[in-house]
Amino acid sequence: MRLGKVRLGAAALLVASVVLTAAVAAPDAGAGRAHSDPCHTRHLCPSDHHTYAWTASGGKVWDCAKAGAREVTAADTTAITVDGLSYRCQPATAAIAPAIPAGPSTTPAAAPTRGVCRARGPLPDPRCTPGAILAGATRAQICVPGYSSRVRNVPESVKRAVYARYGIVTRTRGQYEVDHLVSLELGGSNDIANLWPEAAQADAGFRQKDKLENALHRELCAGRLSLVLIQRQIATNWVAAYRGLN
Repeated sequence: MRLGKVRLGAAALLVASVVLTAAVAAPDAGAGRAHSDPCHTRHLCPSDHHTYAWTASGGKVWDCAKAGAREVTAADTTAITVDGLSYRCQPATAAIAPAIPAGPSTTPAAAPTRGVCRARGPLPDPRCTPGAILAGATRAQICVPGYSSRVRNVPESVKRAVYARYGIVTRTRGQYEVDHLVSLELGGSNDIANLWPEAAQADAGFRQKDKLENALHRELCAGRLSLVLIQRQIATNWVAAYRGLN
């Protein structure tokens, strides 16, 4: 489904609400279904080797390994059977990704060293832009109309510092925008650790990210998605989330 042209169902968004990290980015290889199977590529079934989080039909998110796999640990205390296959699992909210640090509500304007950061295509440099959330922001606050405009605070001096960090000396109008990795409408902070110069790429640029954020915000405020999981997903790989909804 094309995001922004059709309404996104809660089931599709729950599938997309898995949390990925670089530490668990290795593919499901070897035993069990091939990693190219849609079951794994779309995360419709549990992982065979603790390589991604899986959202069950009831909305709970699990970190799993196939029964008998070498990755099974003592923390995998829940047995789950899907399509006749047995898995050992643990809740994924603490197992897959660390919490995103809370940043201050305003960002200091001191410019870091020029050109120390390198974007990875449409993704920011995780060393410079790991994401940051606004401490104390709750679903109830975020879902009040006008919340984003009330907390937005990124002065031009900070934007210049962001461009300098990423070594962008010249740019044309509309080529980039200084964007929040975890958007304000999803509880993101104005801290410089949550900002990077996002390009207007045709298939994965700031326009596509805006559409994803708006869709996730609707599902969050409808009570169908967890704020913590959304924040971690956006901070880890927003492009994978966007493509999972198309």
